[in-house]
Amino acid sequence: SSVTPSTGTLLKLLLHRLTDEDPESRSNAAYATGLLIQHSEDAGTYGPAYPEILRKLEPLLQTERARTLDNAAGCVSRMITAHPDKVPISDVLPVLVGLLPLKEDYEENAPIYQCIVGLYQAGNPTVQELTPQLVPVFAAVLGEPKEQLEEETRAKLVETVKYIANKQPALIQGHAVLAALYVIEVKCAVSYGSRPGSTPRESKRRMCMPAAKVYTI
Repeated sequence: SSVTPSTGTLLKLLLHRLTDEDPESRSNAAYATGLLIQHSEDAGTYGPAYPEILRKLEPLLQTERARTLDNAAGCVSRMITAHPDKVPISDVLPVLVGLLPLKEDYEENAPIYQCIVGLYQAGNPTVQELTPQLVPVFAAVLGEPKEQLEEETRAKLVETVKYIANKQPALIQGHAVLAALYVIEVKCAVSYGSRPGSTPRESKRRMCMPAAKVYTI
């Protein structure tokens, strides 16, 4: 990435801006810090700064300013995705989930739900424990307004919901948006049931089967 050679210089500036007196500067710094970590290949420079970044993000995650909350949440998510081993996920993830769904900056939904989906795929125990809290969040962002999620993010989240529905169907009940996804999935699997010597049907059935197999637990 073109930003890699400037990682040290940018990081020093952003660490300073994260505690700037101006709330807009702090918000922008949180956003930029997340992008730096996402795109820089110089983990040797920014990696050791993880504890300091998290410490400076903590007050931003407690503000009442929606845009700052959203940018800080996006930054934390990018940090987890880049190096989950450098973040105390059992402490940080419950705070992050408590901020969802985002109220203003929908652009940050992409890194946030990419992070959450990745944790499910990795079999992370903390995200599993938080599933009852996450289900209504998923229902909210998969509903209206549609612009909450980009199509790629929506598709990944839908697969995660189907996985949860297969593991814990009771959690999906009561959420019409999510229940509809599960019903469609089940009907699809039934409609294209396999038959001996019927390759097209088997192919279609495989395309419609729940995506739980991609998860590790």
